[in-house]
Amino acid sequence: MMKKKRSKEMLFLKIITLLLICLFAFSCTSVPEIITESKRITTDEIVHPAPTLPEDNNPDTPPALTEKIIFFDDFNDNKHEWNTINDPRTCYYLQNGYYFIENKDDIRAAFSTLPMELNYSGNFIIESTITNIGGKGECSYGITWGLDPQTNNTYFILIFKDYILYGKRENQKWQTLMNWQQSSFIKLNSENKIALKKTDKHFDIFVNEELIFSSDLFHNFGNNAGFILFGDIMISVDFLLISTYTIPDNKTLVGNIQKDFIVTPEHTYLFEEKEREQIE
Repeated sequence: MMKKKRSKEMLFLKIITLLLICLFAFSCTSVPEIITESKRITTDEIVHPAPTLPEDNNPDTPPALTEKIIFFDDFNDNKHEWNTINDPRTCYYLQNGYYFIENKDDIRAAFSTLPMELNYSGNFIIESTITNIGGKGECSYGITWGLDPQTNNTYFILIFKDYILYGKRENQKWQTLMNWQQSSFIKLNSENKIALKKTDKHFDIFVNEELIFSSDLFHNFGNNAGFILFGDIMISVDFLLISTYTIPDNKTLVGNIQKDFIVTPEHTYLFEEKEREQIE
């Protein structure tokens, strides 16, 4: 009897062992758990963010300019010590954020300039907004640069009604470099923004952000820049801004679509070149 009982126990243990082996084998070959959208992620799990795609660097995009503002005046005060005299020929004064200049002489030109730390062999932009507030006869106004205060040799851009001229004074002689040109971009009896942009030896002249004409004729006489008036006229100047710029990585300007954004205290100016076929 004892042998039969032991044999039954041994058989039972073998059966249990065989069942455990079969169960373990089945669990190893079973289908893994499928994670559904409703499964919550615990705080212990690491979730990797989606990869950041690199920006599309278009090789046709014009290079950005690195600019340095070397002079800015909005005429809220006279910290730059502009001329403020009143004599029989001229009158200069600052008031309400404007610089007023009056030329009372029908023959001679009137200047108001300051020395600027401007490298005329480099690239630069000069821009100013000027309003003709009174005049008699053939009178004109504009900006001047590269002026030698000892000789008054200088370069200038002049506006007369809706005409614009580019010229110079050298050895006491006035010379026209680009003759009077009429343009619908010039506003009559209103303020006009005059701008000059130099790239290498090339000049682009703008009125109210519109390209009027271009020139390669220039060499500086001195370091002064400012304003010039001809005839019996009075003007008010809103601001004068002069900046230099470089092109990173020694790149050159691409076509005529380069945009320069100039930001100064209390002012934001957009300087935009137009396509050549848009020039009047």
